[in-house]
Amino acid sequence: MITLNKIISTSRTTEIDASSIRLIGVYNKRTGYKDVNLDSIFVDLKQESANLTTAINRDKVLSELNQKDAVRDACIQDIYYILLGALRHPEPTVMEAAEIVHKVFAKYGVSMAGKSYASQTSLVLSMLEDLTASELQSSVALISGLKQVVNALQTAQDNFEQARIKHDEQKIALESKSNASTIKKTVVDIINNQLVVYLRAMVLVKEKEYSDFTRLIATIIDDNNEAVKRRSKKLSADDSEAEDEL
Repeated sequence: MITLNKIISTSRTTEIDASSIRLIGVYNKRTGYKDVNLDSIFVDLKQESANLTTAINRDKVLSELNQKDAVRDACIQDIYYILLGALRHPEPTVMEAAEIVHKVFAKYGVSMAGKSYASQTSLVLSMLEDLTASELQSSVALISGLKQVVNALQTAQDNFEQARIKHDEQKIALESKSNASTIKKTVVDIINNQLVVYLRAMVLVKEKEYSDFTRLIATIIDDNNEAVKRRSKKLSADDSEAEDEL
């Protein structure tokens, strides 16, 4: 008797994605009998699995955009603190140079780091143009570390723009599609309420034809479920240790 469990619905989105890809791989290698019902189930699973993979990649692109913006923000703050220190520098020439550069920076302010992506980009590009103007370079050169950070901000801005283009391309391509968590529910539904239910029935009436395939499907689902259970046990153990420490 083959035990074919349903996949745990609280599995991570990436786990469901990986498991669905493995299930499809087993189906693609299946030989022998023809089953139009099974074929129909996997047509749906292939489509939704592909949608899930794409949606996960979209989320990764957004995460990358946030990371690039964080680097940009850090550079703005670095410029602010360098100028703040230079304004209190004991050397008059450095302090005077800082006053000149700070007047330029003050037009934009460190608060630009909290603006929307579009607004911040506009402000950063304008500030970079001002800070790299030829008439300001003698002052910038007198302030230790400032030129390097301005260059770093330019690089961070370039990297952000590349990530933004990638994000926008993904957004346009997927704007009519659901997000990863919604697609995950659809994939789980296909696996549990179509594939598992169907194979449970077929292995009873045609065990010889369906037993090997069903065992492979069961193994993939069990692998996923065991990973989920191990993680749950680890989280429970961590919670218990935290309570003991209180």
